[in-house]
Amino acid sequence: LLMASWKIGPVLAAGNSLVLKPSEKSPLTAIRAAQLALEAGIPEGVFNVVPGYGHTAGKALASHMDVDAIAFTGSTATGKLVMQFAAQSNMKRVSLECGGKSPNIVMADWDDLDKAATAAAY
Repeated sequence: LLMASWKIGPVLAAGNSLVLKPSEKSPLTAIRAAQLALEAGIPEGVFNVVPGYGHTAGKALASHMDVDAIAFTGSTATGKLVMQFAAQSNMKRVSLECGGKSPNIVMADWDDLDKAATAAAY
């Protein structure tokens, strides 16, 4: 929900409508957020959620001619596909946030490097 809100807030604040395709691992939080948005007074059709898998729902959004921009957070491989689909449709603007986002800093005085390496791997 936190990563989705980084996208939702600016889109709505700028007066735009949005279609959110959440990860297939967490669709219920996005659906609930859309329900809360309706209860808060956001008009129907402004905040939309399309659950599904990336290879079907995500591809359809990235390829759709009526979608003007895509903001994607996920893997580099999928980000490349999103760019391809956007280019093959209407050359929509694409914003990508790809790759790892979990840096780990292990200080020189840490006494258990094996434990730090295991924690970083998880």
